[in-house]
Amino acid sequence: MTGPTFSSAGSSGAMTAACPPETHVPTSPLLVRLTNRVFPQTAALASKYGLPLGAVIHPMAPDAPPVPVINFGQMGIVRCTRCRAYINFMCVFTDAGRRWRCCLCQFLNGTPNEYYAALDGSGKRSDARQRPELTHGSVEFVAPTDYMVRPPMPPVYVFIVEATAASATSGLLATAVDAIRRSLDVLPDDGRTKVALVTYDVAVHFHCFKAGEEAEPSALIVADVEDMFLPSPDDILVPLDECRPGLLKALERLPSTLPATAAPGTPVAPSPSCLGAALQGAFALMERWGGKAMVIAASRPTVGPGALRERGDPGALGADRERALLAPDIPFYRKMAVDFTRKQISADLFLATPPPGPFVDVASLAPLCKYTGGDFTYMPCFSVAADGDRLVRSVCRQLGRETGLEAVMRVRATKGV
Repeated sequence: MTGPTFSSAGSSGAMTAACPPETHVPTSPLLVRLTNRVFPQTAALASKYGLPLGAVIHPMAPDAPPVPVINFGQMGIVRCTRCRAYINFMCVFTDAGRRWRCCLCQFLNGTPNEYYAALDGSGKRSDARQRPELTHGSVEFVAPTDYMVRPPMPPVYVFIVEATAASATSGLLATAVDAIRRSLDVLPDDGRTKVALVTYDVAVHFHCFKAGEEAEPSALIVADVEDMFLPSPDDILVPLDECRPGLLKALERLPSTLPATAAPGTPVAPSPSCLGAALQGAFALMERWGGKAMVIAASRPTVGPGALRERGDPGALGADRERALLAPDIPFYRKMAVDFTRKQISADLFLATPPPGPFVDVASLAPLCKYTGGDFTYMPCFSVAADGDRLVRSVCRQLGRETGLEAVMRVRATKGV
């Protein structure tokens, strides 16, 4: 949880500026960066300011300095009883330390007995230097159980791969298999991680796994993509540590089940695919747990729910009607993203189209990632030689980097900001 960030005011005096204590350790701009170094002092001035007022917030930034971790234990996190702001370095203690004034709403709160410390001659807490929350702009509070909606869920990952003639011929299918196989080594190794493998063409294929080295994988096919259901949920979403051998066997066999119809790099006509139905199946798998869906696709979905029409119009380039191509054609993927978000599911989409780069309607597909906190990676005219390593590294990075599950962001500010 990050405290407020302050910066110097301009020389004109028309902007506000706060003066943090001398012991203040400022927030790293890698974690929180304001769009402006100063804020207008009045609403009238803000209306004439003409510049966007906001902040770029990046929790868990990879290159940021370590953030102190604060554990209040049984006492609970000290917060303002009126606006629910967290105790921070800008709060002022009064009445010999028995009360503190919230820096956001100016409400006087009582200091918990367990948190009490006397004030020194300058009016500062005598233990301020031993309490990072009173000296650092950014701190992390250990949340007690009453802050949790439910107990921590196991990490869940569902791989959704397009298995069509287009993806096989372009080499994307084999590259996706390699990426998934390598990414298994960077997934959390705590014995709770669950994984699933879903492939799709004109139907959705759910791959089933059993525990044990000798267990053979199988696949259940749902051909009626207009009425998606899970044929055997317990065998599809499985513990990684128990079913890893079966998953590796399924991945090894997958490219051979759909051999390429032409040499890699040869222009291939787009293949019918039902990405929307595959996403519905993944949602049914994950809605109990939450987690991350990793989608690797080669073409525009043309079958079943979420099918997208061909609306590419070369004549629209430079014309007024070109802007229509920048907006989603249908609301399906945004609605799908809303459903994902409600169940704590994030989606990453890697769209690697084969030569010559057919129209795939990125504008309609992108909301799936935008509104779930995921990443969208577009690779037109995909070539294994030029883009294969990049795709593998991107998938491994997405799954291996530090990740926060079931996160909620709230930004509190002083009145008028």
